[in-house]
Amino acid sequence: MTERHKNWVVARAQTKTSRHGGTVSEITMISSEGDIAHTYIDERNRNYKNWETVLDLIRQKYGVTVSDLNYKRQAGQVQMRKDTKEPLIDADSRPRITHVDDDYDFVIQTLYEVLR
Repeated sequence: MTERHKNWVVARAQTKTSRHGGTVSEITMISSEGDIAHTYIDERNRNYKNWETVLDLIRQKYGVTVSDLNYKRQAGQVQMRKDTKEPLIDADSRPRITHVDDDYDFVIQTLYEVLR
């Protein structure tokens, strides 16, 4: 796993029930190197403003590529999602939108072809 990927394609954003009450947006991303990672954004948290534009674009079915994301760490180790053992992205990251495409399916297909 590369320490910091240059680009991540937002593959999916789902609304899920939070274990702390309310709902959160689970964002699944695929890096340009083929790694899969997740982050969880709660609109009640201060870091929501960092992700608001990304979430708005995804809800409108745009394909979005972001950069400048950091892995979530605890005691120096990258934290992993318990069920899939895929890494977590720190929700306090400040994603920089590097590309927006009005055809979400095209973005995902292009990524698939690059990774094959």
